[in-house]
Amino acid sequence: MKYIVYISALVLSATQFLQAKTLESLDASIHRHYAPPVIGNGSIVTSIDYEGEQTQKNYRFFPEIVWEGRRYSRTDNKAALITMGHYKTDILIDGKPLGKLKSWKQRLNRQDACIETTANYERGTVKTLAFVPMGQDMLAVQKEVIPADKNAKSAEIKFTYLFTHHDGKSNPPRVLTEVARLGESGEAILPFTIYGLKVYRGAISLYSSDKQDFIGGNNTMSMVRKVDLSKSKALAKYVITFADNYNTDIAGDLEKLALEAIEDSKKRKSTNALRTIDYSYIEKIAAKQREDEFPIEVFQERAKAQKTLVEGKGFDGIFANHKKAWEDYYKGSFINIPDNVVAEAYLTGLYHMKTVATRWSFPVTIFGHGNGWSGRFFAWDEMFTSLSAMSCGKFDLTERVAVFRRKLLPIAIMRVSYYREPIYNRLGARYVWETCEDGSEGTNDGLWVDHIFHMSTASETCWKHYVYTGDKKYLKETGYPVMRECALYLLSHHVYENNGRITIGKCTDIERLGAARENPFLTSCGVIYSFETAAKAADILGIDKELAAKFREKAAGLRKTLPQNSEMYVPYAGCEEKSIVTICGYFPFPVIDPNDPKGKAAVYDFKKNIYTAGNMVPIGKKVCSWYSSWLSSALSEIDDGKNAFDMLKLATDEIGLFSEPWEILEYKSNPWFVSSAGNFIFAFNRLLLFQNENSELRVAWGVPETWTDYSFKLPTYGNGWLDAEIKSGKLAKLTYTCKDKSPKTIYIPTRLIDSPKSDWTKTDDGKYYKVKVNGEFSL
Repeated sequence: MKYIVYISALVLSATQFLQAKTLESLDASIHRHYAPPVIGNGSIVTSIDYEGEQTQKNYRFFPEIVWEGRRYSRTDNKAALITMGHYKTDILIDGKPLGKLKSWKQRLNRQDACIETTANYERGTVKTLAFVPMGQDMLAVQKEVIPADKNAKSAEIKFTYLFTHHDGKSNPPRVLTEVARLGESGEAILPFTIYGLKVYRGAISLYSSDKQDFIGGNNTMSMVRKVDLSKSKALAKYVITFADNYNTDIAGDLEKLALEAIEDSKKRKSTNALRTIDYSYIEKIAAKQREDEFPIEVFQERAKAQKTLVEGKGFDGIFANHKKAWEDYYKGSFINIPDNVVAEAYLTGLYHMKTVATRWSFPVTIFGHGNGWSGRFFAWDEMFTSLSAMSCGKFDLTERVAVFRRKLLPIAIMRVSYYREPIYNRLGARYVWETCEDGSEGTNDGLWVDHIFHMSTASETCWKHYVYTGDKKYLKETGYPVMRECALYLLSHHVYENNGRITIGKCTDIERLGAARENPFLTSCGVIYSFETAAKAADILGIDKELAAKFREKAAGLRKTLPQNSEMYVPYAGCEEKSIVTICGYFPFPVIDPNDPKGKAAVYDFKKNIYTAGNMVPIGKKVCSWYSSWLSSALSEIDDGKNAFDMLKLATDEIGLFSEPWEILEYKSNPWFVSSAGNFIFAFNRLLLFQNENSELRVAWGVPETWTDYSFKLPTYGNGWLDAEIKSGKLAKLTYTCKDKSPKTIYIPTRLIDSPKSDWTKTDDGKYYKVKVNGEFSL
């Protein structure tokens, strides 16, 4: 086997960088960890294999096109995303097939968000360029054929879109298609009706860059280009568009209906409330949720807009717009570091995060056929990816996560309502574990449905967006309503008080520990953080004074009963199993004092046992990248930069060939796992710029002392930015600007400073200079 992985250049500056990762197989062999790179825009997501094709092979997902939001029902097909088909290309040179594949090269261009492949066959080379245009429900593919024989006279490119299952013949389940036809402008059109969670009606259209022969079938459509090589090269460009009538904002009107329902029920109350509740408003809400057909004009308008864009801009114009959109995405924060491996994982993660940033929230993956959780949304995983996006300043992405949870709040409140009567400000709200776009549950039964810690992370995502942005209007209208109802749910359903002891009732904590654990550590820390941050938010807004006091009272009680032994915190009382949950009082829920000896002991105990407890399920001898990055963030909380960096480097041992994260690479389980990418980026950003909610910042503190030249620009809490540059091992530039003018303390490693200012003071251990600032600072 001859297999090469090319390392791309590092980030050069905020706007000038090379973001490509290339694989090359000199003998056409495939590495055992090969998984096709993903391209997408959070709506249309797909992958292209090493030949530039979508051959239906299972890499723990199939190279197929999926469309976020278009899914089956939970009872029908496990809420899987519906495959929207795939393409294939048949090529002839002088009437003969290409022959055997001899070698191939595949390049994931992260800068322009496209895939480029070069496949060398016996009779010629095929170069493929594919991308999913940013902001458009489209896939664009370019094919170029270069004959091996310079005297070749003709080439034929047959590009076929198949709206089929893996076999390339039968329709996907519950998909009805009409015979493909030609449109007025020569585009191929394939109408469909899908009976899934909703009824989706629309059409897929295939446009070519030049006039080509058309072949239509019941579920396929082909364009054939025949080229006289003496007159032109064999080049063809295609755009596939997807349009339907699905209402992607189905949750938008639910709260209004629910509020109207509450007012109606108040007017009808009597002593026998159960008999006098009018259920008509519940029927309205249910009808809104299950409404499965919208005006066909919606589809027609979308299809018309797509046609105008394709015909007006063409393949090249769409690609230019796409590249500009990705250039804008990468603006703002940047890193420039001397570690290729870390930089590659960071850049792939940053790229990957945008490909799965849907209009709703961050799913774990977006794959069809039930793979990778089928684009469903976990409030738990949302937080890890959201924190990563926040730490890079991508606040447009993170706000939509909070907005998604805010829109689904009425449904979450109905989940714990009294005989289907929504009650605000008393029982709280419970989000389902695996959330579909309309708020419905997407998971099968299992112990995970008894998790409650995702309620704390839903709240934390909303809170941290405010901590970073300082946007009080957002906090009032979006963030705090979610935080309050999450905290009320935890208070009303899971907090128990017996003989003065306040504890959490039985639930499933992390799954490796099994079901029905009483007062578990991870969940308890999450409840404490939810209560304390909800109280802080109420104080900021000047509301809910009594409720905030109750939250603080219960949080204080829960702190006293955290499970522990004489040496350290433990997963639950009497537990002897080693588990990552014991680091969760530092990350993701910073509720333990960094100097708490039992907290620190728990962190180092898990680090000691990470090779036996460091996978998401009890298998393997290695450590999944998500867990090692998670531990890195906890070590940052206790100011242990060396071990925090070592754990981050350990995470790079379990990433794929394109530096993409897997759930468990060793086990070849679920590639392109964005939660791990989020954990990695967030953990690394903290090594450059650590922040906490006590108004403290540590700058360039956690990277190796052997790094002598590097720079970065990252956002700070309170709507600020910090820009730093280290040259020859010394701090050459530090600029901090923040709209929040409250006092802050910046900690600068003494090793980076030769001549401290007169008003700088050292910490007791001599590691840092402490600098007091009020909104601005420069060096």
